[in-house]
This record gives sequence, structure tokens and C-alpha cells, in this order.
Amino acid sequence: MQSVLFNYAALMLSVVFLLRCCCCEPDPERRQQQRLKQDLLYNYSTTVSPQGTASRVMVSVSFAVIAVIAVEEANQMFRLSGALTMSWTDPWLTWDRSNDIEKLEFEPEEIWTPNFVIANGVGSKISSLSASMPISVYPSGTARMFMINEFETICNLDVVRYPYDEQVCRITVISLFNLDFGLGNQEYTNIFSTYFTGSSEWELVNKTISVKRVADRIPYVDLEFRLRRHSIFYTLSVIFPMCLLSFLNACVFLLPAASGEKVSFLVSIFVSEAVFLNYINDAIPKSGNASRLTIYLVLLLSQSALALLATLLVINTHHRQGALLCRLRKKIAVQSTSPLERGDDIKNDEAADRLDKIMFVLFVLMAALSILVFRI
Repeated sequence: MQSVLFNYAALMLSVVFLLRCCCCEPDPERRQQQRLKQDLLYNYSTTVSPQGTASRVMVSVSFAVIAVIAVEEANQMFRLSGALTMSWTDPWLTWDRSNDIEKLEFEPEEIWTPNFVIANGVGSKISSLSASMPISVYPSGTARMFMINEFETICNLDVVRYPYDEQVCRITVISLFNLDFGLGNQEYTNIFSTYFTGSSEWELVNKTISVKRVADRIPYVDLEFRLRRHSIFYTLSVIFPMCLLSFLNACVFLLPAASGEKVSFLVSIFVSEAVFLNYINDAIPKSGNASRLTIYLVLLLSQSALALLATLLVINTHHRQGALLCRLRKKIAVQSTSPLERGDDIKNDEAADRLDKIMFVLFVLMAALSILVFRI
């Protein structure tokens, strides 16, 4: 009987020991953080500014670019992915360091956060930004909020020098409430900059951040991004082929007028230009301002039309004896070595050959000068 009681008592002690082990505090530091958060949030208002209405809350801002997504010339829009960091001091969220708690994390709905808008944002990107992760708060009351998002803004694009252009786009962060902006430490945003992904079409040349004011009263943060277009693709696939076609217009005058292939050769070049223009139509920005590339393509079509008219003139000189053409042949005729062949009896092929040489030089110069449109 005593052995049974002894076994029963041992079993009860084992159960009590197991229950105590299960019910003991698994992480006393976590429990301490929960109690501290409850104490800090007691009677805390998320709608009241930490400084009240007496003074403005100083918000330090920093920004890191993660990726340049797109620059849309037709819609005048700029899109990039980035990390916007804001930090401020909330005197209602301070505690003593003696409890060994170095940092607390709060959800954006639990504490006061700055109210701001993207002034030049598009659609839902104007005011829909929120913290991408819990807000970190330190014993001194410093709160730090990270917003990793896709920013879409309006950008006034100047495509006059397309495709050798540079663009300046901005993100404007403004607040109409009791806020004052300052430049924050780039230490945290530099972490995101290490993951920067370049664009296949655009190169990020420079990024600047500054604090400005509207009418010397309302502060705003101006984020400026200078972008340069990668032009090697357009040079090799658009400009270089069109340049070759431009010089081929001059080569039509190397064909003899008697061959009968001048017009067909020139028409083939003109059709090639038309087909190629249809191919690169999507590459040309749809903008109110004419780009250098558009002007260059118009010049090439004009050269083709002029080359066709000049070719018809050469052919008529070779085959016909009109009064106007006779006077023209007298001015451009080559002097014959025989005195009997001077005067009006000029052979048609000699006049046509002389015209071909003049037109060839003229159209080569036109093709070369047309390229200079990108240097203006």
C-alpha cells in the first residue's frame, strides 16, 4: 500500500513539474516589451501631433532608388521603385534604457505618423503610400518609417534631342499640416541602394534631394533624378540604316542614263524607306515637339523626292532636245577637242553624264549635312 501511495505521489509531482515547465515564461524579454508597449500606448492618441499645435514636427527624409522602371514619353510619366525613409521624434514614446530594451516596433495604425502627399503623383500614387514594415521606435523617442513602393509621377519630357536626350524628373513630397522637412541620414537608404537595378533604356546619371518652400512658408522635399537615354540601340538599328539609304539616293547618279534602271533603283530605295519608317514608327516618341530623329527622317524623304526629280531631269536631258534643255546643256557642256563639234551640237550622253556628276556630289553633300541635325 505504501508503494502505491509513493508511486502516486511521484506521478503527481511529475505532472506538476511538467505543468510548471509548460506554463513558465518562454521569453521574459518579449513579455517585457509587450508591457512597455502597453504602457506607452496607454492614453496615446494617433491623431494628435507629438508637438501639439505649438510647433512643427521635424521630419527627416531620405530616399534610395531601387530600380528605374519606365519613362513614358507619350504620357509624360516617370516610374521608379524606391525606398522613402522618414524619421521624427515623438516625446510620448520615450523610456528608460535601464530595462535593456533598445528598440520597439509599432504598426502604422498604433502611433502617430506624418501626413503627406506626392504632389506630382499620378492616380492612386498621390496619397496611398504607407509604411512597408513596422515602424521602429528607440528609447529617445526617435521613430523611423520605411516606405518601399513604386512611385509614378508626372514628368515634363523634352524629346527634342531624342534619342540622344537627357531628362530630369522629380518626386515632390509635400505636407500642408504641422510638419517641417529636413534631410535625413543616408545610412539606412544606402542599404537599399546596394540592390539598385539599372534600366535597359535609361541610365541614372545623378540623384539629388533638397528641401524647398512654397511662398517661404510651406516646406516640401524635392527629389530630382537626371536620366540619360542609352542611344546605341537607336544608332545601330534606326539612324545608321537610314543614313545608308540616304547615301544610296546619291548612288543613283552613278548609273548611266542609257541603262534605263535609274527610276526603278530610286523607287526601290523610296519603298525601302517607307517600309523602314513603318517599322520604326513605335520608336519615335509621340510628342508635340518634333525630335531631331523626326526632322532627320523628313529630310531623308525630301532627299528621295528631290533625287527622283533630278533623275527625271537627267533622263530627259539624255533622250530629248527641248529648248530649255538645250540651253542647260550649253552651260554644262564639256569642251570638245575638235573645233567642228563645238556649239549647240552637244551629244546628249555627255550632258547627261555631266549632270550625273553634279547631282552625285550635290546629294552626297546633302546626305552628309543631314546628319548634322543631331548636333544642332
